[in-house]
Amino acid sequence: MKTLFGCGTAMHTRRGQSALWRWWFYYRPYKDLFGATHYAFNNDGHDNLPTENFIQKHPGEQQPIPPLAEDLLTMIYWQNTLGRSGLYAYPGFWRSVLVLAQIAKAQEFDRLIFVEWDFFIISETMMREIGSTTTGLMTYWVPKYNLPESAFIFCGRDQLETLEQTCLHVLSLKQLGKEHGAEFIIPWTDVRKHRVGDRYPEHLQSIPLDADYCAQVPISKAIHKHELIPLVSEKCLRCGTTLAFNRAGLLACPVCSPTCEKTILD
Repeated sequence: MKTLFGCGTAMHTRRGQSALWRWWFYYRPYKDLFGATHYAFNNDGHDNLPTENFIQKHPGEQQPIPPLAEDLLTMIYWQNTLGRSGLYAYPGFWRSVLVLAQIAKAQEFDRLIFVEWDFFIISETMMREIGSTTTGLMTYWVPKYNLPESAFIFCGRDQLETLEQTCLHVLSLKQLGKEHGAEFIIPWTDVRKHRVGDRYPEHLQSIPLDADYCAQVPISKAIHKHELIPLVSEKCLRCGTTLAFNRAGLLACPVCSPTCEKTILD
């Protein structure tokens, strides 16, 4: 089964850089549990593009996107930055989902698994559950707000057209309200509530021991044994620059690196 595993980020910001590498080094080892065969991310802009030889770069304006390679991380980047302009106006997110859905559709993927950089799937049983799902437009539940979680989107081949058209519709709108939030407007066929998870960092300092997933994990923290752990000093002790995850998966100073490199947990 051909499965595209992806996310969206913005490499022109330090948070976007750090978010991508944290996402990549966290999820890459679990590829077999998810059944992921290809990896890709949409970059909201064109500045500070990575130069690693395992990243395959394609400008989004040049269509169609060439076939994705199994052994590479594919990046789609754009000349313009859409970003986020309001509570319910986040075109950067919609373009990320749209681009990956279009790639999955055009290149005949069986499944698309979209996982935002701040959404952490903790339990391997949940990973296997996702890996065994084949159809539908599915997500999990946010108990705190009683709504579907838009930071995770599973889309089978049977729903790729629906997801694509939803993204195109939202991106065409001039005014956006609550009803246009991703949680509400995506026509989910399956919202699963049997897993334990929530946007815990918004209201707790720890995660329940039986949690399967956690959303809204800030870039300044990591999950370690169901605890939200602050990542060493958030400032470089030498120059005061905010630390960020680098391309080696280490937390380091973007200015002094590699002299200030430290492992993720102090």
